[in-house]
Amino acid sequence: MSGYWDLLLVDNVFHPCGVYLTSCAKNLSWIDYSTTLTFRRTRALRAINLPISTEPNMNMINYNHKSFKFRLTNTAGEMLESALGTVLQKLLPYWTEGKLKVRMNIKDFHRRAIYAFGSMSPMLDFALPQAANTFTIDYSCPKPAALGNDFQELVDDPSSKGTIIVSFGHYVKWKYATTEILQSISNVFINMTDYRIVWQYDGDKKRVANKAHVKLAAWLPLPALLKHPKTVLFINHVGIKSLHEAVCFAVPVVAIPMFGDQYRNAALIRQRRLGIFLEKTKMNEFSFRSAIEAILHQPTYKKNMKTMSAMTKDKIIDDLEKGKFWIDFYLRHPKAATHMKLKGVDFCNFTYFDIDLVVALSALFFLLVEVLQKCCANQ
Repeated sequence: MSGYWDLLLVDNVFHPCGVYLTSCAKNLSWIDYSTTLTFRRTRALRAINLPISTEPNMNMINYNHKSFKFRLTNTAGEMLESALGTVLQKLLPYWTEGKLKVRMNIKDFHRRAIYAFGSMSPMLDFALPQAANTFTIDYSCPKPAALGNDFQELVDDPSSKGTIIVSFGHYVKWKYATTEILQSISNVFINMTDYRIVWQYDGDKKRVANKAHVKLAAWLPLPALLKHPKTVLFINHVGIKSLHEAVCFAVPVVAIPMFGDQYRNAALIRQRRLGIFLEKTKMNEFSFRSAIEAILHQPTYKKNMKTMSAMTKDKIIDDLEKGKFWIDFYLRHPKAATHMKLKGVDFCNFTYFDIDLVVALSALFFLLVEVLQKCCANQ
Protein backbone atom coordinates (compact mmCIF):
# COMPACT_ATOMS: atom_id res chain seq x y z
CA MET A 1 0.00 0.00 0.00
CA SER A 2 1.50 3.27 -1.12
CA GLY A 3 0.70 6.76 0.06
CA TYR A 4 0.19 8.32 3.47
CA TRP A 5 -2.95 9.23 5.38
CA ASP A 6 -3.25 11.35 8.49
CA LEU A 7 -6.51 9.64 9.38
CA LEU A 8 -8.78 7.03 7.80
CA LEU A 9 -12.59 7.09 8.18
CA VAL A 10 -13.92 3.52 7.94
CA ASP A 11 -17.51 2.28 7.81
CA ASN A 12 -17.24 -0.88 9.91
CA VAL A 13 -19.88 -2.80 7.91
CA PHE A 14 -20.00 -1.46 4.36
CA HIS A 15 -16.30 -0.72 3.94
CA PRO A 16 -14.39 -3.98 4.63
CA CYS A 17 -11.47 -2.72 2.54
CA GLY A 18 -10.93 -0.02 5.15
CA VAL A 19 -10.87 -2.60 7.94
CA TYR A 20 -8.38 -4.57 5.83
CA LEU A 21 -6.15 -1.50 5.46
CA THR A 22 -6.04 -1.02 9.23
CA SER A 23 -4.71 -4.58 9.55
CA CYS A 24 -1.99 -4.43 6.91
CA ALA A 25 -0.74 -0.85 7.24
CA LYS A 26 1.71 0.37 9.86
CA ASN A 27 1.37 3.61 11.81
CA LEU A 28 -2.14 4.19 10.51
CA SER A 29 -4.81 5.98 12.54
CA TRP A 30 -8.50 5.53 11.83
CA ILE A 31 -12.04 6.34 12.92
CA ASP A 32 -14.51 3.48 13.38
CA TYR A 33 -17.78 4.76 11.88
CA SER A 34 -20.98 2.79 12.50
CA THR A 35 -23.72 3.57 9.98
CA THR A 36 -25.77 0.73 11.48
CA LEU A 37 -26.52 -0.40 15.02
CA THR A 38 -23.27 -2.36 15.16
CA PHE A 39 -22.23 0.61 17.30
CA ARG A 40 -23.46 -1.38 20.28
CA ARG A 41 -20.73 -3.97 19.65
CA THR A 42 -18.20 -1.20 19.19
CA ARG A 43 -19.13 0.27 22.58
CA ALA A 44 -18.72 -3.11 24.27
CA LEU A 45 -15.26 -3.63 22.79
CA ARG A 46 -14.27 -0.12 23.90
CA ALA A 47 -15.39 -0.79 27.51
CA ILE A 48 -18.53 1.36 27.27
CA ASN A 49 -21.38 -1.07 27.76
CA LEU A 50 -24.54 -1.74 29.73
CA PRO A 51 -25.26 -4.98 31.61
CA ILE A 52 -26.24 -7.59 29.03
CA SER A 53 -29.68 -7.88 30.61
CA THR A 54 -30.52 -4.27 29.69
CA GLU A 55 -28.49 -3.73 26.51
CA PRO A 56 -31.08 -3.39 23.69
CA ASN A 57 -30.46 -6.29 21.31
CA MET A 58 -31.20 -6.53 17.60
CA ASN A 59 -34.16 -8.93 17.80
CA MET A 60 -36.25 -7.50 20.60
CA ILE A 61 -39.86 -6.48 20.01
CA ASN A 62 -40.21 -4.32 23.15
CA TYR A 63 -38.02 -2.80 25.84
CA ASN A 64 -38.83 -2.88 29.55
CA HIS A 65 -35.67 -2.93 31.65
CA LYS A 66 -37.69 -3.22 34.89
CA SER A 67 -39.29 -6.50 33.84
CA PHE A 68 -37.57 -9.72 34.96
CA LYS A 69 -39.00 -11.58 31.97
CA PHE A 70 -37.55 -9.00 29.58
CA ARG A 71 -34.14 -9.06 31.25
CA LEU A 72 -34.09 -12.86 31.14
CA THR A 73 -35.04 -13.14 27.46
CA ASN A 74 -32.84 -10.17 26.57
CA THR A 75 -29.86 -11.82 28.27
CA ALA A 76 -30.46 -15.03 26.33
CA GLY A 77 -30.69 -13.09 23.06
CA GLU A 78 -27.60 -11.06 23.88
CA MET A 79 -25.59 -14.19 24.74
CA LEU A 80 -26.65 -15.81 21.45
CA GLU A 81 -25.64 -12.71 19.48
CA SER A 82 -22.34 -12.50 21.36
CA ALA A 83 -21.60 -16.17 20.68
CA LEU A 84 -22.25 -15.70 16.96
CA GLY A 85 -20.13 -12.55 16.91
CA THR A 86 -17.29 -14.33 18.71
CA VAL A 87 -17.34 -17.20 16.20
CA LEU A 88 -17.19 -14.75 13.29
CA GLN A 89 -14.38 -12.79 14.93
CA LYS A 90 -12.41 -16.01 15.43
CA LEU A 91 -12.96 -17.32 11.89
CA LEU A 92 -12.53 -14.09 9.93
CA PRO A 93 -8.77 -13.73 10.59
CA TYR A 94 -8.14 -17.21 9.16
CA TRP A 95 -10.29 -16.50 6.09
CA THR A 96 -8.57 -13.19 5.36
CA GLU A 97 -5.16 -14.78 5.91
CA GLY A 98 -5.97 -17.38 3.26
CA LYS A 99 -7.54 -14.94 0.78
CA LEU A 100 -5.74 -11.66 1.44
CA LYS A 101 -2.55 -12.90 3.12
CA VAL A 102 -3.25 -10.63 6.10
CA ARG A 103 -4.99 -11.55 9.35
CA MET A 104 -7.83 -9.07 9.89
CA ASN A 105 -8.40 -8.52 13.61
CA ILE A 106 -11.89 -7.12 14.16
CA LYS A 107 -11.44 -6.59 17.90
CA ASP A 108 -8.28 -4.56 17.35
CA PHE A 109 -10.02 -2.52 14.68
CA HIS A 110 -12.69 -1.42 17.16
CA ARG A 111 -10.42 -1.05 20.19
CA ARG A 112 -7.55 0.81 18.56
CA ALA A 113 -9.65 3.32 16.62
CA ILE A 114 -8.92 6.94 17.53
CA TYR A 115 -12.66 7.60 17.67
CA ALA A 116 -15.79 5.51 17.26
CA PHE A 117 -18.77 7.36 15.81
CA GLY A 118 -22.34 6.10 15.90
CA SER A 119 -25.09 7.48 13.68
CA MET A 120 -28.34 7.67 15.67
CA SER A 121 -29.40 10.68 17.69
CA PRO A 122 -29.03 10.06 21.44
CA MET A 123 -32.35 11.89 21.88
CA LEU A 124 -34.07 9.27 19.72
CA ASP A 125 -32.15 6.16 20.74
CA PHE A 126 -32.39 4.28 24.01
CA ALA A 127 -30.32 5.92 26.75
CA LEU A 128 -26.83 4.50 26.21
CA PRO A 129 -23.40 5.33 27.64
CA GLN A 130 -20.86 7.29 25.59
CA ALA A 131 -17.32 8.52 26.15
CA ALA A 132 -14.97 11.29 25.01
CA ASN A 133 -13.75 9.14 22.10
CA THR A 134 -16.92 7.11 21.48
CA PHE A 135 -20.11 8.99 20.67
CA THR A 136 -22.81 9.53 18.06
CA ILE A 137 -22.78 11.84 15.06
CA ASP A 138 -26.38 12.22 13.93
CA TYR A 139 -27.22 12.58 10.23
CA SER A 140 -28.30 16.00 9.06
CA CYS A 141 -31.87 16.13 7.78
CA PRO A 142 -32.02 15.82 3.98
CA LYS A 143 -32.90 18.88 1.93
CA PRO A 144 -35.92 18.02 -0.23
CA ALA A 145 -35.97 18.81 -3.92
CA ALA A 146 -39.10 20.12 -5.61
CA LEU A 147 -41.82 17.56 -6.28
CA GLY A 148 -42.59 16.62 -9.86
CA ASN A 149 -45.94 17.69 -11.28
CA ASP A 150 -47.44 14.19 -11.08
CA PHE A 151 -46.68 13.90 -7.35
CA GLN A 152 -47.54 17.54 -6.63
CA GLU A 153 -51.01 17.31 -8.15
CA LEU A 154 -51.76 14.13 -6.22
CA VAL A 155 -50.71 15.34 -2.76
CA ASP A 156 -52.21 18.83 -3.24
CA ASP A 157 -55.65 17.45 -4.10
CA PRO A 158 -58.07 19.61 -2.05
CA SER A 159 -60.45 16.66 -1.55
CA SER A 160 -57.73 14.63 0.20
CA LYS A 161 -57.57 14.33 4.00
CA GLY A 162 -53.86 13.56 3.80
CA THR A 163 -51.12 11.54 2.11
CA ILE A 164 -49.96 8.08 3.16
CA ILE A 165 -46.49 7.03 1.97
CA VAL A 166 -45.47 3.38 1.65
CA SER A 167 -41.77 2.66 1.11
CA PHE A 168 -39.65 -0.33 2.09
CA GLY A 169 -36.49 0.74 0.31
CA HIS A 170 -34.91 -1.15 -2.57
CA TYR A 171 -34.11 -4.34 -0.65
CA VAL A 172 -37.76 -5.41 -0.53
CA LYS A 173 -38.84 -6.83 -3.90
CA TRP A 174 -42.61 -6.71 -4.15
CA LYS A 175 -42.65 -9.17 -7.04
CA TYR A 176 -41.73 -11.86 -4.49
CA ALA A 177 -44.46 -10.87 -2.02
CA THR A 178 -47.19 -13.43 -1.38
CA THR A 179 -50.64 -12.93 -2.85
CA GLU A 180 -52.10 -12.84 0.68
CA ILE A 181 -49.90 -9.90 1.73
CA LEU A 182 -50.55 -7.90 -1.44
CA GLN A 183 -54.27 -8.59 -1.20
CA SER A 184 -54.38 -7.49 2.44
CA ILE A 185 -52.65 -4.20 1.64
CA SER A 186 -54.75 -3.61 -1.49
CA ASN A 187 -58.05 -4.26 0.27
CA VAL A 188 -57.21 -1.63 2.87
CA PHE A 189 -56.04 0.97 0.34
CA ILE A 190 -58.97 0.50 -2.07
CA ASN A 191 -61.44 1.81 0.50
CA MET A 192 -59.33 4.79 1.60
CA THR A 193 -60.56 7.12 -1.14
CA ASP A 194 -60.43 10.13 1.22
CA TYR A 195 -56.64 9.83 1.32
CA ARG A 196 -53.90 9.86 -1.32
CA ILE A 197 -51.55 6.90 -1.16
CA VAL A 198 -48.06 6.91 -2.68
CA TRP A 199 -46.57 3.42 -2.79
CA GLN A 200 -43.01 2.58 -3.79
CA TYR A 201 -43.81 -0.57 -5.71
CA ASP A 202 -41.72 -2.45 -8.30
CA GLY A 203 -43.92 -5.51 -8.84
CA ASP A 204 -46.75 -6.43 -11.18
CA LYS A 205 -49.34 -3.63 -10.96
CA LYS A 206 -52.12 -6.07 -11.81
CA ARG A 207 -51.63 -7.74 -8.42
CA VAL A 208 -52.43 -4.65 -6.32
CA ALA A 209 -54.93 -1.82 -5.95
CA ASN A 210 -54.45 0.45 -8.95
CA LYS A 211 -57.01 3.18 -8.33
CA ALA A 212 -56.93 6.91 -8.97
CA HIS A 213 -56.12 7.72 -5.32
CA VAL A 214 -53.23 5.20 -5.24
CA LYS A 215 -50.01 6.09 -7.06
CA LEU A 216 -47.50 3.29 -7.71
CA ALA A 217 -43.89 4.17 -8.52
CA ALA A 218 -40.58 2.29 -8.48
CA TRP A 219 -38.86 5.34 -6.96
CA LEU A 220 -40.14 8.06 -4.64
CA PRO A 221 -38.76 11.52 -3.76
CA LEU A 222 -39.13 10.63 -0.08
CA PRO A 223 -37.77 13.80 1.59
CA ALA A 224 -40.05 16.02 -0.50
CA LEU A 225 -43.09 13.82 0.13
CA LEU A 226 -42.41 13.55 3.87
CA LYS A 227 -41.96 17.30 4.20
CA HIS A 228 -45.28 18.04 2.49
CA PRO A 229 -47.77 19.42 5.06
CA LYS A 230 -50.51 16.97 4.05
CA THR A 231 -48.41 13.85 4.70
CA VAL A 232 -49.99 12.05 7.66
CA LEU A 233 -48.40 8.59 7.74
CA PHE A 234 -45.23 6.78 6.65
CA ILE A 235 -45.45 2.97 6.34
CA ASN A 236 -41.94 1.53 6.14
CA HIS A 237 -39.40 -1.05 7.34
CA VAL A 238 -37.73 1.38 9.79
CA GLY A 239 -34.22 1.04 8.47
CA ILE A 240 -32.02 3.63 10.13
CA LYS A 241 -32.31 6.02 7.15
CA SER A 242 -36.12 5.73 6.93
CA LEU A 243 -36.45 6.19 10.69
CA HIS A 244 -34.25 9.26 10.58
CA GLU A 245 -36.27 10.80 7.74
CA ALA A 246 -39.55 10.14 9.54
CA VAL A 247 -38.24 11.93 12.64
CA CYS A 248 -36.75 14.79 10.61
CA PHE A 249 -40.12 15.60 9.06
CA ALA A 250 -42.23 14.59 12.09
CA VAL A 251 -44.32 11.94 10.33
CA PRO A 252 -45.64 9.06 12.51
CA VAL A 253 -45.00 5.56 11.20
CA VAL A 254 -46.38 2.08 10.89
CA ALA A 255 -43.19 0.07 11.39
CA ILE A 256 -43.00 -3.33 9.66
CA PRO A 257 -39.39 -4.51 10.15
CA MET A 258 -37.90 -7.08 7.79
CA PHE A 259 -34.55 -8.07 9.31
CA GLY A 260 -31.46 -6.95 11.23
CA ASP A 261 -31.51 -3.74 13.25
CA GLN A 262 -34.99 -2.88 11.96
CA TYR A 263 -36.60 -4.85 14.82
CA ARG A 264 -34.70 -2.80 17.35
CA ASN A 265 -35.79 0.39 15.58
CA ALA A 266 -39.40 -0.79 15.60
CA ALA A 267 -39.17 -1.50 19.34
CA LEU A 268 -37.83 2.03 19.75
CA ILE A 269 -40.83 3.38 17.81
CA ARG A 270 -43.16 1.44 20.09
CA GLN A 271 -41.51 2.61 23.31
CA ARG A 272 -41.42 6.26 22.25
CA ARG A 273 -45.01 6.00 20.93
CA LEU A 274 -43.97 7.45 17.59
CA GLY A 275 -46.03 4.90 15.70
CA ILE A 276 -47.26 1.31 15.58
CA PHE A 277 -45.01 -1.80 15.47
CA LEU A 278 -46.60 -4.38 13.17
CA GLU A 279 -44.84 -7.75 12.94
CA LYS A 280 -44.64 -9.04 9.37
CA THR A 281 -45.42 -12.64 10.41
CA LYS A 282 -48.68 -11.53 12.05
CA MET A 283 -49.72 -9.01 9.44
CA ASN A 284 -53.12 -9.42 7.78
CA GLU A 285 -55.82 -7.13 6.45
CA PHE A 286 -57.33 -6.51 9.88
CA SER A 287 -54.05 -5.75 11.68
CA PHE A 288 -52.83 -3.54 8.82
CA ARG A 289 -56.06 -1.52 8.76
CA SER A 290 -56.09 -1.24 12.57
CA ALA A 291 -52.52 0.09 12.64
CA ILE A 292 -53.28 2.74 10.02
CA GLU A 293 -56.51 3.84 11.71
CA ALA A 294 -54.76 4.10 15.08
CA ILE A 295 -52.25 6.58 13.64
CA LEU A 296 -54.84 8.58 11.70
CA HIS A 297 -57.36 8.86 14.54
CA GLN A 298 -55.09 9.25 17.57
CA PRO A 299 -53.23 12.61 17.53
CA THR A 300 -50.85 11.39 20.25
CA TYR A 301 -48.54 9.76 17.69
CA LYS A 302 -48.19 12.94 15.63
CA LYS A 303 -47.69 15.02 18.77
CA ASN A 304 -44.97 12.67 20.06
CA MET A 305 -43.22 12.65 16.69
CA LYS A 306 -43.23 16.46 16.52
CA THR A 307 -41.74 16.60 20.02
CA MET A 308 -39.06 14.06 19.11
CA SER A 309 -38.25 15.90 15.89
CA ALA A 310 -37.81 19.16 17.79
CA MET A 311 -35.56 17.55 20.42
CA THR A 312 -33.25 15.89 17.87
CA LYS A 313 -32.80 19.22 16.06
CA ASP A 314 -32.17 21.28 19.20
CA LYS A 315 -28.37 21.08 19.59
CA ILE A 316 -25.66 23.26 21.02
CA ILE A 317 -23.55 22.44 17.96
CA ASP A 318 -24.34 20.82 14.62
CA ASP A 319 -23.28 17.17 14.59
CA LEU A 320 -21.15 17.55 11.46
CA GLU A 321 -19.33 20.47 13.09
CA LYS A 322 -18.92 18.36 16.22
CA GLY A 323 -17.32 15.55 14.22
CA LYS A 324 -15.12 18.02 12.37
CA PHE A 325 -13.96 19.57 15.64
CA TRP A 326 -12.90 16.23 17.15
CA ILE A 327 -11.08 15.18 13.99
CA ASP A 328 -9.21 18.50 13.93
CA PHE A 329 -8.57 18.12 17.66
CA TYR A 330 -6.82 14.79 17.09
CA LEU A 331 -4.74 16.20 14.23
CA ARG A 332 -3.65 19.05 16.53
CA HIS A 333 -3.13 16.83 19.58
CA PRO A 334 -2.41 13.24 18.46
CA LYS A 335 -1.26 12.22 21.95
CA ALA A 336 -4.74 12.96 23.29
CA ALA A 337 -5.94 9.64 21.86
CA THR A 338 -4.05 7.77 24.57
CA HIS A 339 -5.53 9.99 27.28
CA MET A 340 -9.12 9.46 26.06
CA LYS A 341 -8.78 5.68 25.80
CA LEU A 342 -10.70 3.96 28.61
CA LYS A 343 -8.54 1.66 30.69
CA GLY A 344 -11.11 -1.13 30.51
CA VAL A 345 -10.12 -1.71 26.87
CA ASP A 346 -6.91 -3.37 28.09
CA PHE A 347 -8.77 -5.85 30.32
CA CYS A 348 -10.09 -9.27 29.47
CA ASN A 349 -13.69 -9.98 30.52
CA PHE A 350 -12.46 -11.83 33.63
CA THR A 351 -10.76 -8.67 34.86
CA TYR A 352 -13.20 -6.10 33.43
CA PHE A 353 -16.15 -7.54 35.36
CA ASP A 354 -14.01 -7.92 38.53
CA ILE A 355 -14.47 -11.68 38.56
CA ASP A 356 -10.89 -12.07 39.83
CA LEU A 357 -11.66 -9.75 42.76
CA VAL A 358 -14.91 -11.56 43.54
CA VAL A 359 -13.06 -14.89 43.57
CA ALA A 360 -10.27 -13.49 45.76
CA LEU A 361 -12.66 -11.84 48.23
CA SER A 362 -14.85 -14.94 48.36
CA ALA A 363 -11.83 -17.10 49.10
CA LEU A 364 -10.72 -14.64 51.79
CA PHE A 365 -14.22 -14.64 53.30
CA PHE A 366 -14.43 -18.43 53.46
CA LEU A 367 -10.89 -18.59 54.87
CA LEU A 368 -11.86 -16.09 57.57
CA VAL A 369 -15.01 -18.10 58.39
CA GLU A 370 -12.92 -21.28 58.61
CA VAL A 371 -10.41 -19.62 60.96
CA LEU A 372 -13.19 -18.26 63.18
CA GLN A 373 -14.88 -21.68 63.34
CA LYS A 374 -11.62 -23.32 64.43
CA CYS A 375 -11.00 -20.62 67.03
CA CYS A 376 -14.51 -21.08 68.42
CA ALA A 377 -14.10 -24.86 68.41
CA ASN A 378 -10.82 -24.65 70.37
CA GLN A 379 -12.44 -22.47 73.01
